[in-house]
Amino acid sequence: MNFQKYISKTRTFLSYKVFTSLIFLILGLLVFGLLYHNVKPETYDMELFSVADKTLRSPKTVEDEAKTLEEREKAGAEVERAYVFKKEMGQNRVSLLGSIFDFVRDTNQEAPKIPDNTEDAELKKEFLSKSTQERLSVLKTKLSASVSEDVTEAIDDSAFISLLNAEENELNKARNVLIGQVETIMAEKIRDEQLGRAEVALEESIKAAGLKTELEYAAVQLGKYAIVPNEIFDPELTEERKKQAMQSVEPVKILQGQIVVQEGHLIDREIYRQLE
Repeated sequence: MNFQKYISKTRTFLSYKVFTSLIFLILGLLVFGLLYHNVKPETYDMELFSVADKTLRSPKTVEDEAKTLEEREKAGAEVERAYVFKKEMGQNRVSLLGSIFDFVRDTNQEAPKIPDNTEDAELKKEFLSKSTQERLSVLKTKLSASVSEDVTEAIDDSAFISLLNAEENELNKARNVLIGQVETIMAEKIRDEQLGRAEVALEESIKAAGLKTELEYAAVQLGKYAIVPNEIFDPELTEERKKQAMQSVEPVKILQGQIVVQEGHLIDREIYRQLE
């Protein structure tokens, strides 16, 4: 008898659990069915270059990664090349010119002098000619051995000869004029594309200084050699600035509710990309 009551109670309990579970299942399905319409992604059959049959808005805020990348690349491309002004180059070029004039003076002082008792004009001329070539050779040897740059290849022999044959006072004048002009010009920023203009300015200044023709030519040659670009392109700094510009661009977002395409408008490539 007790066993039969136990069985009866068990059946009643199980029936109640099954019934309750069934009710909850039905309610869950109803809620899911009601909410699914709101949460399921809405899809549209849109084709490229077709006309939108309705206005479409973004269902949520999302980052437009392609547009963000495009804007960052654009910002990087707009960064100008970075240049660095190397002021010390001006002093280095002036020191080079000073060294050349010093070597000219030393070479002349070391060269043999015309004997005082030589009165024959042809003999004097021959001695001077031989002396000039010997001094030129000595000067070029000194320059090649002491100057890291290949000055002797860049400057005409005629310019060196003019310096070697000049009177000491004229040589000092040429030195002062040339170094002063190079200092002034190299104190300004000079880029590669501005070098020609700087050389023209130097030549005009030297020609206005009243030097003898031979020394004027030599000074112009030396001056053009001494003037070099002193504002140098810095690729690493340029790249760093590009990265900074790209990183400063905020992500481009398509906001929730933002109209992607208006009804009746053509779906071009940009709109189609956003729809995807």
